[in-house]
Amino acid sequence: MLVVTGGGAGSSAIVTLQRDPQSGALTFLNCMSDSGGDGRLGSEGACADADGLDGPEAVALSPDGRWLFVAARRASSVTWFSRDPATGAVEQRGCLRGYAAPRQRCSAQGMLEGASAIVAANGLVFVAARDAGAVHLLRHDAATGDLRAVSCVSDSGSDGACENGRGLRGASDLQVSPDGRTLYAVAQTDEAVTTFAVDPDAGTLKQTGCFADEVTPDGTCEPVSSLAGADTIALSPDGRDLYVGAREDGALTIMRRSSAGSLTRTACLVNALPRGEDSIGPTDVTPEQEAARRRAAGTADCTPVRALAPADIAISADGRSLFVGGGDALSALRRVPDTGRLTWAACAEQQRTYRACTPSRAPAGGNAVAATADGRNLYFADEQGASVSVFAASLATAASARVGRDGVARLAVRCPSTRVTGCRGRVIQRWRQRPAAFAVPRGAGATLALHLRGAAIRAVAGRRVRALTLTVTDQHRLTRADARRVSLRR
Repeated sequence: MLVVTGGGAGSSAIVTLQRDPQSGALTFLNCMSDSGGDGRLGSEGACADADGLDGPEAVALSPDGRWLFVAARRASSVTWFSRDPATGAVEQRGCLRGYAAPRQRCSAQGMLEGASAIVAANGLVFVAARDAGAVHLLRHDAATGDLRAVSCVSDSGSDGACENGRGLRGASDLQVSPDGRTLYAVAQTDEAVTTFAVDPDAGTLKQTGCFADEVTPDGTCEPVSSLAGADTIALSPDGRDLYVGAREDGALTIMRRSSAGSLTRTACLVNALPRGEDSIGPTDVTPEQEAARRRAAGTADCTPVRALAPADIAISADGRSLFVGGGDALSALRRVPDTGRLTWAACAEQQRTYRACTPSRAPAGGNAVAATADGRNLYFADEQGASVSVFAASLATAASARVGRDGVARLAVRCPSTRVTGCRGRVIQRWRQRPAAFAVPRGAGATLALHLRGAAIRAVAGRRVRALTLTVTDQHRLTRADARRVSLRR
């Protein structure tokens, strides 16, 4: 099942979607909204009515799946629901918000202004309040679902209501370590990543570190480049690496985590403008200008990769794949668990600027990415278009093929192990050659023979054509046909 928040003007709802484990397709299951409507005029009663859901921005499940927690920015609230893990049915049980509202089942709790992120672990719930510049620790009663505020840290100390912290203005995302003893926060206004020691028994938070894109006036945050516009983070399942997405820099920073929870910056990736044969359309920025811009932004040491738009980050359950999405672009990266290093693997765009990216029907306002535990599907939500796009693993093709004297281009392919079935379909070429059929078992590789003819062979021999555009079709229809550009080698 997939739970989606609808925080735009109108709906202010959480929607549960049922997922087909074979195809990944989604169907509507239920919804709860702040008004009981679905965002359309006169739609009252279309959704169950809930309190404190104005502007929901984040959801979290308890480890046993029996409780659903929602952070709503406009309502400055945290709401919780009992949940049936088998059916996905939810029922509101309570709410905390920055002020008590009449005729609502919400209790007053200060310093929740702009609640924007929420995570749950070991009977504790952590909340980031963007407008208050604060991070809260709440204790969860597993029997009743009730949440009780225990401690908080804010950027100003909030006149003694919270412990005094730093680097928390615009707190926008949270991650908690696998053992539940370290909390990580990212704050967009301060462009900072902060660390906290968690004592689950005492219910306390103690700030232990701070990294910012620029040196803070008081010198309390360590400078780390490539954090301009940082507002999303993801922790690898093995707890070894924290990945930080920064929209302004167009960068993804890798921070290695020690056994004690401290962080060290080890590498970063940055969005690269399309160049040469990989570019669709001209670019007005020269390589020299782009290099100068990166030096000024502090990302000169970052590895350039295609279509990196880090609005959100998702990591596969096995920790070997990382997905970054934003706008109309979605990129897949391979991760090496031993080092945390990333290498670019693939990308998709709606308005293609890179030939290496496959065309996508995802709208242009993508802001959230989720990967399924079985690794078969990826979901890309768009707050502007109020939609969710579904992606599935498809036949992987090499970036280049070798052409022999016999006029046959030999292309290496591989079928992902996460597929429900093996990969079966056809590769259609230009030049009107007959399609090449393929049938590759899950997790296996093969070499396809693409037979070129007449004009194609002469064009390749004369180096007038250095690449082929191939269309890959899926007989099982788990993915739609997409075009791939493959370079040719003699």
